[in-house]
Amino acid sequence: MAKLARQEISNPTLRDEIIKLIEEMVIERFPSLSPQEVAQMLGFADLKDTRAYQEIFAEGKQEGKQEGKQEGKQEGKQEGKQEGKQEGRNEKAREVFDKLLRRGFSEQEALELSGLDPLSLSADSGAGTPQ
Repeated sequence: MAKLARQEISNPTLRDEIIKLIEEMVIERFPSLSPQEVAQMLGFADLKDTRAYQEIFAEGKQEGKQEGKQEGKQEGKQEGKQEGKQEGRNEKAREVFDKLLRRGFSEQEALELSGLDPLSLSADSGAGTPQ
């Protein structure tokens, strides 16, 4: 039928619409056929040449982009929350560490009691000096 429509219908818009309808009917009616079998049935070299395939592919691609964006936003929010919580804990530990130093505790004791990561001291300038 698709071959006949391509040969007999001279109006390109009408011809494309009829071929699209035929494509959709065949794809819907024979869901178990492979893309190659559908293309052969319709007289196409490849199913990718059909308008229905191109539209379905474009829709799928758009949906995939939207899902990817949503997942990325969710992951970003989650990572941001985790990083924020960790920064908050680190700041609090640093405050406790500084208070302990001011009260006369040794640097080692202040580290143990505050839970501050000793590596964070080497990153900060002026660490370990009471204020």
